[in-house]
Amino acid sequence: METQSAIWPILYFKAEWQSGRRKATVAFCAGSCAYWKRENRHFAGACMDVDKQVEYWTASSAEDLGAAQMLLEKGYVRQGLFFAHWALEKILKAHVVRTRREVPPRIHNLLRLAQLAGLTYDGDREEFLRRFDAHQLEGRYPDLQQVAIHPARAREQLQKAMETAQWLKAQL
Repeated sequence: METQSAIWPILYFKAEWQSGRRKATVAFCAGSCAYWKRENRHFAGACMDVDKQVEYWTASSAEDLGAAQMLLEKGYVRQGLFFAHWALEKILKAHVVRTRREVPPRIHNLLRLAQLAGLTYDGDREEFLRRFDAHQLEGRYPDLQQVAIHPARAREQLQKAMETAQWLKAQL
């Protein structure tokens, strides 16, 4: 099991068992709290520090927005918008952690993450998130047909992504 020290305490014990078709991993950490992984779904026990998780996701989101700006300035439009999408994904995962008190799912769909977090937003924001999801596909799967984006249009989309990230951060 992989851990990140900024998120999870040091693990002292790990056990795996298989019951029927289900395989589960339990790891105990300081304070006898547990972290479970069953069928690729993560559950955190009392040892998950929600504030540290939220801090991790928001700081990482801010870094990715900065990278997106630099990439766009250098003319790497597709990569810049991918990083902007990644930044929105991470701030939404901070919301999921805050509201559900569990490790966010390993998904990339912005609307689904917003739904899991229980966020309410206007129709314009919803439409932006829906359309902006295309940039995660183009960034992850470059063999898909690429849509040419004019740099001026990319800057507009980055600005909207930054405004959305700021709005989401204010909602935390």
